[in-house]
Amino acid sequence: MKGDQNGCSTDCPIHLLSRLTFGEIEREIARFPAMVLPLGGSEPYGSEGALGIASACSEAVAAALSRRHAMLMAPTLHYGCSTPYTAFGGAAGVNPRTFTNALCEILRRFRRQGIELVVIIDPLFDNGPAIDKAVNRLKKWDRNLHILIFGLQRDERLRAFIARRSGLWGPGRSEFAMLSLASCIDPGLIRGTGAGRENGASANPERYNRWRRRGADPEQFRALFPEGTVTGAGGRYDADTGRELFQYGMTLLDETIAPFLPVPGRKGLAQEFKPE
Repeated sequence: MKGDQNGCSTDCPIHLLSRLTFGEIEREIARFPAMVLPLGGSEPYGSEGALGIASACSEAVAAALSRRHAMLMAPTLHYGCSTPYTAFGGAAGVNPRTFTNALCEILRRFRRQGIELVVIIDPLFDNGPAIDKAVNRLKKWDRNLHILIFGLQRDERLRAFIARRSGLWGPGRSEFAMLSLASCIDPGLIRGTGAGRENGASANPERYNRWRRRGADPEQFRALFPEGTVTGAGGRYDADTGRELFQYGMTLLDETIAPFLPVPGRKGLAQEFKPE
């Protein structure tokens, strides 16, 4: 079996919705009514990180999941709750209410087409409250729609993994984790060697927390954190750690969706799965 640099099989195709006809998609839904939805973002990860890092990491995880389990993969929803960072060139996002509404509208449409399980790959720390609100709203709308959220920066198991490997996890998001992931997915997204640099006073987490409590103004953020990072890990990353983080994340995802996987000879989700 062939594999990519992260140890994922490349023998099986990615089941991209955008590459399939509606008839092919309907047959896939009848076979296994599940979908992985990668979320993206446009925000800086220090002065070294391209603004597409969040999207690239999310898409790579979603593609690997699609390959492993022959799941449909929806097009990436590229803009998230990145408004705190919009004072930096190219950074853009939507407010949490807009994001919640958009996510609900999209998933309702997929549910009406027969999707019963959605795995959301979320690469942004600030998306959390908006996604949680959307999921709660969708559960009230249809309890037969099952939604699994895998937060690349919010999952406590991934956070603990990075803390054990490096001791580097900022107040909220982790530039080190995302840069490390990106460095093994697409090194062209990063400028620099990974050796890091001194962040000085901007590495004080309490300054970041005070900024959030006082309204999270984007212009004030840029004044306080001109390099676009709030930790002492500015510019630091490690490709080996990124590769291990990717593989560990895939192991966690495999375990999470195992109860849903189709049983040979039977259509739909596995019968063993019990709704919440």
